[in-house]
Amino acid sequence: MNKVNAIDHLSVTSIGKAVNCPRSWWCSYILKKDRPSSGAAQFGSQYDQIIGKRLNTKCHKDEAISGGLADGVEEAVNGYLSQPHAFRSATDSQLPINISPSEWEVMAEILGMYSEIPYPITGFIDLYDSNKRALVDLKTSSSKRTTFMWAVQVLIYSLATQANEAEIHLMTRTKTPAYYRLPVPVTPTSQAWAMQIFAHQTALIKQWLVEGAGEHLPRVPGYWCGWCSEELECPATTVILGG
Repeated sequence: MNKVNAIDHLSVTSIGKAVNCPRSWWCSYILKKDRPSSGAAQFGSQYDQIIGKRLNTKCHKDEAISGGLADGVEEAVNGYLSQPHAFRSATDSQLPINISPSEWEVMAEILGMYSEIPYPITGFIDLYDSNKRALVDLKTSSSKRTTFMWAVQVLIYSLATQANEAEIHLMTRTKTPAYYRLPVPVTPTSQAWAMQIFAHQTALIKQWLVEGAGEHLPRVPGYWCGWCSEELECPATTVILGG
């Protein structure tokens, strides 16, 4: 069944989910079958919000923290702010972006390429310095393993804000928490690379919607299964990973 009108925009986060596991993306954004917010998601959201407030930034998406602070989040924030690389010059937090298809084509043309997207792209930048045109994406994870989609994400953010500098600041929730600074080179080459990946994935998503391909999309087991509503019934998890 054609579901091409089922969505009217794509978020940077949703594109990452589509790359990780197409079936999980379909469950979340078409079937609306997301699992209840996990402790890890709550921790990460509170971590981002509190850092923005402690840095006295202009917060563009100030969400109430309900149910009290997640265990360890206050200590994690204090740990980040004690790091030499903490982004103390940030002027804005949770800064929204919205890239229209026409704006995307202009960005691509500036980079000397042709690229198009079928839907607007939205997202939120954790920390932004409007004076230096620099941005930071805050990440929390149970390990220091990174993913190339993190780099794609911040490069798309750099295009939306015309930023010259971009970094990922990773905090690992391990027995001994650690903090990592991961600079992402902002160059015409890196931005063109990010746009190519992004445009390719958005074209695939439109094709899935046109074909109504949800039941036949690949299921890719891995780290992100814990966030998927179909984890317990997914054959890729139960058969391939022996779950």
